[in-house]
Amino acid sequence: MKLIARWTRKNLSYAVSSLLMLTVTVEALSREIVSIATGGEHSCIVMNGDVWCWGGNSLGQLGLGTTADQATPQKVSVLPGVFKEVAAGQQHTCALTVEGAVWCWGNNVHGAVCGDCTVMSTGPGLKAFRVPGLESNVSHIFANGLRSAALRDGNLLQWGRNTGNKESNGGALPVKDAFLTELLGTPNKFIRIGLAGDEHSPDTCVTNSAGESSCWGESVGGKKMSGPKASAQVAMDASLSCALGRDGNLSCEDKTKNVFKITKAVDFAITSKMYSDGASVCALTQNSDVICNQLVKGKFGASTPLVRADGSALKKVSKIASNHGHSCAIAEEKVYCWGQNNRGQLGLQSPNFQKFSSPVKAMRTGNASSCALLASGQVNCWGNGFGVSPKPLDGGPATRFDVGNEYSCLAGDAGVVCNGPGFYTYSFASNSISELAVGDRRACAVDRAGLWCWGDFAAEEHNVKLSRERVLGIKGKAKKVSIGETGTCALADNKVWCWSVYGAEMVPKVQKLSGNAIDVSIGELMACAVLENGKVECLAKKPQSIPQHGSNATFEISETQEVRLPEKAVSVAVGLGNSGCILAESKKVYCWDETTFRPRPTTDALLVETPGPVRSLDYKYSNGCALLESGDFHCWGKYNTFGELGWGRPSEVALEVPLK
Repeated sequence: MKLIARWTRKNLSYAVSSLLMLTVTVEALSREIVSIATGGEHSCIVMNGDVWCWGGNSLGQLGLGTTADQATPQKVSVLPGVFKEVAAGQQHTCALTVEGAVWCWGNNVHGAVCGDCTVMSTGPGLKAFRVPGLESNVSHIFANGLRSAALRDGNLLQWGRNTGNKESNGGALPVKDAFLTELLGTPNKFIRIGLAGDEHSPDTCVTNSAGESSCWGESVGGKKMSGPKASAQVAMDASLSCALGRDGNLSCEDKTKNVFKITKAVDFAITSKMYSDGASVCALTQNSDVICNQLVKGKFGASTPLVRADGSALKKVSKIASNHGHSCAIAEEKVYCWGQNNRGQLGLQSPNFQKFSSPVKAMRTGNASSCALLASGQVNCWGNGFGVSPKPLDGGPATRFDVGNEYSCLAGDAGVVCNGPGFYTYSFASNSISELAVGDRRACAVDRAGLWCWGDFAAEEHNVKLSRERVLGIKGKAKKVSIGETGTCALADNKVWCWSVYGAEMVPKVQKLSGNAIDVSIGELMACAVLENGKVECLAKKPQSIPQHGSNATFEISETQEVRLPEKAVSVAVGLGNSGCILAESKKVYCWDETTFRPRPTTDALLVETPGPVRSLDYKYSNGCALLESGDFHCWGKYNTFGELGWGRPSEVALEVPLK
């Protein structure tokens, strides 16, 4: 047993004087988490005097000396000293020692790490630097976007982009007294700083000892925005501004004057716009729980408590932090995070809380939705258009199915049944469906008679009745068909044929590859094929050949490139932009996206961690799902706005971060 004397804080807010109480606890193992921060796509904490980080690491923002993403917390072991606070920007991180020295690492663009220190002006910063001029006596640090800030003896210092009067090119710069006098009337000692917005629209908010708060930056046109005299803190996002008064009243307002209010708050955090929904705000209340609200379709909804994965409310929260698309909180010496997890910033692999009474036979992904085909023949979907809980599709039992953007089709012994917006409900009889593919309100199927396709935007605009059209011109029987944003591809006799999906003109053209193909998939900007030798070659479309809705432009290819992975590929799935995933012979999954894609001549696919060996995968738009050999499944992706990853909407479920 270990006797520990611990200082605890009754936290009224950062801007209100704190009451300190000495308590003595006896426990076998001490885990004291004193600070938490969220960056653009990474998260950090200070635990027992050490800094731990996880998530996106493309520019060294985790401080590990590498650029590999980390899905679980990793100790930043290169830092000297004992630390008490951490702050995270878009792609950089800063930490404060108990002596008041500031260390930063990661992307130093605009001098956000340490001005003109010997780190690259852009690109990875794989070394931690002590910020010049901030070797001692700093009380608090802050970071957001491409800049950083500190309080020393009540004075505001900033470095990085848009620091008040000019950019920092040589360490921390004090904001000019004349500038602050204009904001608050007379020079004051500051007790809180808030950095908001992003790298494109940075804002700064300050609160002085008199309780006066003001903001300046691009979201307010570069002018000051004064909060109420009694405000404890003010913070801003590009689409949302909030002010917390000393009386505990929190008021938030968006650009269209929609207002959200909550009482008895002690702190709050704004999360930037996520996918199609607007910014969200979560308030830490005097009862130590968290209440959240989000702008959906331009309006605030009902405020809801933040809950754990088991449905219980998150209680005894001491700190909260938000930045960009995710948030984190400290509760009872544990860390919980919620929001986007595309780079592992939630500190864990995307969990799967969807359970079914029948085994899962196949998985498909749509536009912010996921679906599972059960052994019973029932298809269950969740996410965009379905809700957080699985919803069975009409038309079963099914042997095959696929889902697109607000459109789904099931194939069974009796034929095909498709469901979507009213006009697109469609069915036909066939007892020999061997392949089925669904895109954006259109679909294709292969039966004994050949390849058939139906539906497009042009049909809706001209109120044309849906009917199947036989696809002619392909030599051999199609064994695989795939529908992308602007094109369709089919695999026949080891050849890949592609054509436009819009209008009446469908002219399949055979594509030039270096060998015979065994699989094909098409997304938004490229089509990819797996060759017999296990290589993956992708066909990039000419930008000028990408047709608009209703046009008759044919599918054209401008270049072919290889996607490299350390083993042979079995199948491929392509999504939005230049993104896609590969299932390898070892039953592992490799993916690439815009951050790793190189236009020519090769792109490296990166390993995606899954809970076990993968039997099959599907990847469309920005999300993927894998059916595991165990019969369970695992989903991942850039967004979870509608709960499509299988663990609830991001603003509603807080997941515990596994700490060592």
